Amino acid sequence: MGLAASQEQATTPVRGMFEAARQTFDDARVRQLFASKQYVEAKNLSLALLARKECLGKSSPSWQQSAETLLEIYYVTGDYERGVKLVADLLATTDETSRH
Repeated sequence: MGLAASQEQATTPVRGMFEAARQTFDDARVRQLFASKQYVEAKNLSLALLARKECLGKSSPSWQQSAETLLEIYYVTGDYERGVKLVADLLATTDETSRH
């Protein structure tokens, strides 16, 4: 194994820790924006966070928590159509997970 490959393997856990910390910070920021009724900003950050967490899989508790937060934002802002689609996605994910 070459030096570059060795360095890449060594930095992978660090990248993973950095990404986890970033997601935790962003989760807290979404909740802060939501609490201060800055719904547009909360929705935009929540959508970006959900997209990043997509790689974890929709059965991931982290993805589901972000989806539930986004669902709350949709409800409060009256965006029921998107909320219904997200609920359907959450239910389908829950149904798939329970079959395995």
